[in-house]
This record gives sequence, structure tokens and C-alpha cells, in this order.
Amino acid sequence: TSPTTAVNLNGPGFAYGTYVLRWTVTSGSCPTDFVDVNVTFNQAPTATAIDINSICLASTGTAIPLGGTIGGGATTGSWQPVTVAGTVGASTVVGNAVTATYTSSLTDYSNGTPIIVKLVASGAAACTPAEQQITINVDRTPVPVATTPRNTCSNFIVLDAESPIPYSATGLWTGPAGVTF
Repeated sequence: TSPTTAVNLNGPGFAYGTYVLRWTVTSGSCPTDFVDVNVTFNQAPTATAIDINSICLASTGTAIPLGGTIGGGATTGSWQPVTVAGTVGASTVVGNAVTATYTSSLTDYSNGTPIIVKLVASGAAACTPAEQQITINVDRTPVPVATTPRNTCSNFIVLDAESPIPYSATGLWTGPAGVTF
């Protein structure tokens, strides 16, 4: 009755796919006429991934494997950066599994803050891609920095060392029996 109407397909006979819907018009004693319209119902894509914890970053870069799954009407997926300084490598899709590698940078190491990436699942052009953002929680490998070997002509020496980077790390001098600190 209305030229504009919402159509919902559901119930036991529903399956995603193309349906022929007919608009029929009548006017008094005139012949009835119609037009058929093909409507394709696409399943929305889904993306699933979980946060990654306890990654220890090296100042020279750390390769972090990324993994997640796509579903629904998704036909492809890819890992993409959100708040990162490193790089996300090429994504590989095998079945519904999507993998890639994030390689951290010196900036990631220096910042010491969580790294955020997302899995994007795409399907039919009519559907909005699905995104699952994850957080990579990091710690940083401490870097010991101390003076080079030194010689002394006494039984006393002052050793120099820097507070270990990152700043939450601690350091401790140790030595053989007879040496006290």
C-alpha cells in the first residue's frame, strides 16, 4: 500500500541471498502493472580478537604476532594500526583466521604505553566493515649501562651505572665473595 516500506526477512525460511520483490500498482479500471526488484540481503561481517598481554619490548624492535578471526559475511580481513609507532606487516587470511606481525619501534619502547591495533573484516560492498580493536600491553626489556672495566691501585673504587631504562626497572651490583657494596 505504501511506496516506501521496510522489509525484514526472518523466520524459518530465511537465508541470506537474493530475493525478487514485486511492486504492483493498480488504478481503478486500468490494467494492473508491476515491476520486479532484485534485493540481495548480505550477512554483516564480524571480527573477533583479544588483547595481548605481557609482551616484553626490546629497544631494537620486537615482532609481535597478531591473530584473530573473521565471520558472518566477511570475505577478507586485515590488521591495521590505530595508535602505534611501529609497523603492521601484511595480513594473511586462511579460512577465517587472520594473522599478521606487528614490529615495534624505538618510539614504542620509549613510550612504554599500550599499543593499539585493529582487525578489520570486510564483506559485501553494502555492508559496513566490522572492526575489533585490541590492546597490546607491554613492558620493556631493561638496558644495563655501566662504565667500562677499570683498574685501581687501591682496595676501593667508585662504580658508575645509569638507572636502567625503562625507569621502573631496578639495578643491583653483585660480585664474588670478598667484594662488598
